[in-house]
Amino acid sequence: MAKGLYFLAALCLATVASSQCTNPVSRPEIRSLSPDDRTRFFRALGQIRANGELERLSRLHVNNADVIHGHPVFLAFHRIFVNDFAAALNKVDPGVPVPYWDWSLDATNPIASELFTNDYFGGNGVGDQNCVQ
Repeated sequence: MAKGLYFLAALCLATVASSQCTNPVSRPEIRSLSPDDRTRFFRALGQIRANGELERLSRLHVNNADVIHGHPVFLAFHRIFVNDFAAALNKVDPGVPVPYWDWSLDATNPIASELFTNDYFGGNGVGDQNCVQ
């Protein structure tokens, strides 16, 4: 049921244009966050992971991926999805920045990206088994 409703919402958003945006939101590239904002973002992310909201959003994306990806409402769906993700983060920390990742900065050597350090998302794990702790 939720799958169909989410798809329908994305379809409606794709076909309805707003004449003006009264409160545009700017999303910073993750590396441009100040250390305090980065801490806030990761703390809020940890909280929505702990309260189950991240799992719910992840399932929603996985359950709709086969329908949405390759469909004309792809962008509208993801716009709604990112908005829901931001709302979940802002529920636990109002005003927390919700960054994006400019993957093109890491495309030539992703393994060397600073995003895969302890200051961001962590590395590939430790030991021969690459155990992520």
